[in-house]
Amino acid sequence: GDANAGKGKGKGKGSGRGRGVASAGASAGIVASAGGGGGSVGGGQDGGADAGGSSGIRGGSRPGIAVGASGGGRQAKEAAKRRLMEANKRIAACGQKKRLKEAIDLFEELIAEGLRPTVHTYTALMNAYVRNGDHAGARGLFNQMQAAGLEPNTVTFTTLLKSCCAKVDLTEAAELLVTMREKGVDINVRTINTFLRGCLCVGDIDRALDTFHSFVAEGALRADAPAFEAVVRLLAGALRTREAEALLAGLEVRSRGGGSSEELPPNLDPTLNPCPQLLLAESWAMLGNRKRARQSLERAEELLKGGPPTGHAGAGSLESVDLFITHRWQELQRDAESVAHFLDTSAPSGSGPVPGLAKSMGRFVYFRDPGLGDAARLAEVLESELDRAGLRGCRPRAAARARGAVRASLSGRGRLRVRSLMGVAAAVPVKVEICSGAGDWVVEQAKADADRAAWVALELRHDRCIQISRKAARADLSNLLVVGGDASHIVPRRLPKALATHVYVNFPEPPAWHEASGEVGATHLLTKRFLRSLSRLLVPGGALIIVSDNRSYLTSLMEAAGGLPAAFREAASTDEGGGRLRLEPGLPGVGEDTGLSAPFGESYFHRLWAMGSKKQKRFHLRLTRPSREGSNTAE
Repeated sequence: GDANAGKGKGKGKGSGRGRGVASAGASAGIVASAGGGGGSVGGGQDGGADAGGSSGIRGGSRPGIAVGASGGGRQAKEAAKRRLMEANKRIAACGQKKRLKEAIDLFEELIAEGLRPTVHTYTALMNAYVRNGDHAGARGLFNQMQAAGLEPNTVTFTTLLKSCCAKVDLTEAAELLVTMREKGVDINVRTINTFLRGCLCVGDIDRALDTFHSFVAEGALRADAPAFEAVVRLLAGALRTREAEALLAGLEVRSRGGGSSEELPPNLDPTLNPCPQLLLAESWAMLGNRKRARQSLERAEELLKGGPPTGHAGAGSLESVDLFITHRWQELQRDAESVAHFLDTSAPSGSGPVPGLAKSMGRFVYFRDPGLGDAARLAEVLESELDRAGLRGCRPRAAARARGAVRASLSGRGRLRVRSLMGVAAAVPVKVEICSGAGDWVVEQAKADADRAAWVALELRHDRCIQISRKAARADLSNLLVVGGDASHIVPRRLPKALATHVYVNFPEPPAWHEASGEVGATHLLTKRFLRSLSRLLVPGGALIIVSDNRSYLTSLMEAAGGLPAAFREAASTDEGGGRLRLEPGLPGVGEDTGLSAPFGESYFHRLWAMGSKKQKRFHLRLTRPSREGSNTAE
């Protein structure tokens, strides 16, 4: 799986090879997902997973006419084969565009015509379920396929594996790997990369190491750049830097010794990837070992001098792939400059970690299971999560303080005591960013608000939470709290109500990139229900600001907000002078109404979209929670 543009695209040929695509994001480089993982007659299936609802298939296991079955003559068989190939392509295309209902209709048409869906047909439809986030539907189809007498292949298993990882069920994902081994199904590097990326998203170091060593270190597979990067990122995130360094040292020894005769394209060659060395440099810098940090940084800079790789896996090259790889290289260069600047300007910390590390650890909360009911048990889990975030790198006293702070961070009802955890008074404004990514934007805003306001960065992926925390540590910030986990659960269940004066959602992912929002069945974070939860998170009179380059999606959000008059003042307003719902052109500026103390600035995705022929126009939507005097509080 290439590290390609983050739009879930996959290409595949009948040869059984495919191109996997990672979601763009981590500013120090990303790990590719399994994506295509193998081609079918109808093109490759990517294992992308988004949100969605369950749909069913009528009569999917009914017996039909298999292509190549006896009877009907050669011409009829050829016609049936062509029809099935065409349907496979159309179902795969629907999956890419998240048009699940249309894909199901095409599948049922085949059955109605008396044709028997093949493994490729089932896998293409499974991918449509996965792309819509419907894991139950994908699993049901997987079972139905076997009941129909068809055995899943590598692509089928990898697609379902991606679905398990997307819904953060690594137990089921691990069981799938066991099943593949027992059934003798080929486990390729794309399958392993899918699982490793799932581990990366939730910070599961132990599962990742076990899988990596059992399949790669023992010689069963040759790991590519994404596999090594995933494991190094997990180890470096936990500040288990020596383990990560040993892993890379072993790679260099195998490379000098000749290693496997199989050639990897430059973008998949782990010896040419500067990201792991850059991760080591940052980790050594956090631990106060400036000498080792500079050594790793020099190795990363030497690799960066060679420029982005020009060869890609699979046949041909896509413009979007080249664009993403170039952008990734630029982001790595930015990160290298940031680490170098930190080493050049920060005061030596003696023989221990930098002061900002312990401070950031005491402001790091990751909800692996936000639905866990017992508050005392949840507090223990939150404390244990600090070890995955690098607490072992802190001095013992500082580590004990961080543990104590996180342990005491929950109320009896399981809500975070945000102000207590951050040590801010009731009069200090709190601002929240939802889906903070790698943290570029929120860290800059927190810097500008250092003496004025506290910030909360809410991010789903564990690896990105680590990135935000490290940036806060390098900046020695005291006013930034990193909260990890699923925002749809954390906002209504774990954050206090009436907390924030401002909530920001910057460039949210729409249900589909190229389709009108109403034309796809995939759900997304900013549902009507979640918008109501965001209203409750605001203080009376507080503002929710959503920024996007997708006018169609933002318009659909505005329409959804219009149905919540008790949640947002603009939805109930008849004021023609400016109080009604409307999209504003451009980015929000600095000011009291927007809550921004620094210019809107840039982020990883902002810079990505600015390259090439991406959308250049920006819009924002401002929604206000009614004041107590003027209206009802949020529903």
